[in-house]
Amino acid sequence: MSVARLPYIYQRLFQLAPLENIRLYVTRDSEEAQLKLAFKKWLDGSYAPVIVSAEKGAGITSFLNIFKIKLEYDIKYKRLIIDPTVTSEEIFIKLLQDLFLPERFLNFDDFIKYLNTAENKQIIIVENLQHMYLRSLKGFLALKLLVDIISKTNKNIFWVVSTTLYANEYLSKTIRLNDIFGYEVIFKELKSDQIIELIKKRNSISGYNIIYEIDPEVAQRKEIHKLQFAQQQNLLEKQFFNSLNKFAQSNISLALLFWLSSIKDIKERQIFINADFAISTAPNFTGYPSLCYANNQFYVFWIDQRTLPNMSIFGARVTKQGVVADTSGIEIYTDSASYDCNVAYDGTNFLVVTRNHC
Repeated sequence: MSVARLPYIYQRLFQLAPLENIRLYVTRDSEEAQLKLAFKKWLDGSYAPVIVSAEKGAGITSFLNIFKIKLEYDIKYKRLIIDPTVTSEEIFIKLLQDLFLPERFLNFDDFIKYLNTAENKQIIIVENLQHMYLRSLKGFLALKLLVDIISKTNKNIFWVVSTTLYANEYLSKTIRLNDIFGYEVIFKELKSDQIIELIKKRNSISGYNIIYEIDPEVAQRKEIHKLQFAQQQNLLEKQFFNSLNKFAQSNISLALLFWLSSIKDIKERQIFINADFAISTAPNFTGYPSLCYANNQFYVFWIDQRTLPNMSIFGARVTKQGVVADTSGIEIYTDSASYDCNVAYDGTNFLVVTRNHC
């Protein structure tokens, strides 16, 4: 069922967008405690710039939104989201100037002096450090300028920056990025029951009752028909969320996408769910899927036997609304792929790997 055909309230509740309130937020107690401790230490005069890292789609922006909401302290607050990529000092300085309008600065030193003035004590959040570098000789200029600003203003500014896990690891190895930060907050994987909670909470607010459909494979089992309706639903729900958690791997955006793609129909305040939605309908075996989120869409890769006797890796793009853009799949590699498929993304390139023996 197309997302566009869903009731407006359902589209709003399940949209892949940062949360602005606590109602739908899944608490991250450990990570929140780390950030809160860093803020307290900064107020006490300690060195406390923070870097927050997580997989793309794990909810960093929502996490920072909720931090601001829960903050029991009256303080100025500014936020800079880096998108698209910014690697030159000139463009980054322009972004900072725009952030502090209508203030005007004569030069870099004037800007630093402004930030270090007592009445300008504040929190500054810079999101998406993964968009602040290129892997080239001069590809780190903007990032190094940010590091310089943080080092010169951290007493008066509580700095919080965010990035993807991959970018954090890469930048720590290349320019020792983490040396500048007093605290490092890395998102832990959400537990399966937390993912289930965030789905059920959204659906509960919508007011729709969930009906889990029996897919053809399960319908062939005699025991399913011996169960009463409530027992069937409990079993199907458990099976559904096992599939969802396997697909999402603790990623909130992927979990929401899976749910939306599993909606088959809506009738009389009931929503019908079946996890059997196809990304590929090619003949022969397809399996070992791997996916990642980049460029505001999902990339799914899998092992495909349509080219027998050779084995292939195929891929497809899936929109945030759950629409498969490449319905026939795109052939990535054909030779002896067979037993596994994994993908990684460095902000520019994809690397898809397989193995051809046990």
